Amino acid sequence: MNEAEKFEIWLKTLYPSPKKGGLPITSEKTYRNGVRALGVQLNIPNNEIFKINDLQKLLDIRKKIDVLKLGDKNYSSHYNAFLKYKEFEIENTSKLQTNQVFRQPDVFKRQEVERSAIKKVKEYFEALNFRVNSVEKDNVGWDLEAQNDDNKLLLEVKGLSGKKTAIELSPNEFYQSQVEEKYRICIVTNALTSPTLNIFRFEVETNKWTSENGHTLLLEKVIGARLKLD
Repeated sequence: MNEAEKFEIWLKTLYPSPKKGGLPITSEKTYRNGVRALGVQLNIPNNEIFKINDLQKLLDIRKKIDVLKLGDKNYSSHYNAFLKYKEFEIENTSKLQTNQVFRQPDVFKRQEVERSAIKKVKEYFEALNFRVNSVEKDNVGWDLEAQNDDNKLLLEVKGLSGKKTAIELSPNEFYQSQVEEKYRICIVTNALTSPTLNIFRFEVETNKWTSENGHTLLLEKVIGARLKLD
């Protein structure tokens, strides 16, 4: 899959278009063609613009677009979307290079893994007569809420393409896992071939995350930081 095709998929699945109230766009080919047209105008041949991974070069191109005209159009909105895509790609590549926990290196395959894991967890709890709602975009610290007449569970879903179980929690996810009694960590291994679900709950007595079949998660805390100009 080339970069132009990846850009299209990102537009359809992840790009929250401002013109559509945050929903993904449906005119991905128009956006791709707009970026290609900009490349031609800038004498960047053969779709090479899609291969640029230097963020500063991409930002320099953005500055030129303010005065660049292609017929009656300038494709600033198309390039703005492309710039967000490249920022997404560069950020994910950087995380992979510094991450000690193995993550699927293909961004789009990783999305497939995550979708498969969500599907597996939903089906499991719906079979137990839970009503399952997604809160993935709400930044609450978990992905799904499963509720029946007696109980409400907060489900953080982690999908893995292989059988080795090693995950990371974001600061928000980790905090919520410490304060919410109904928090569950749902890990789906072999998500794209034969999805296997293990559900972990925190046992106060043992101070450990334990699954129903007796598996235990070993917790390793890590320290991070965010720096910015004052």
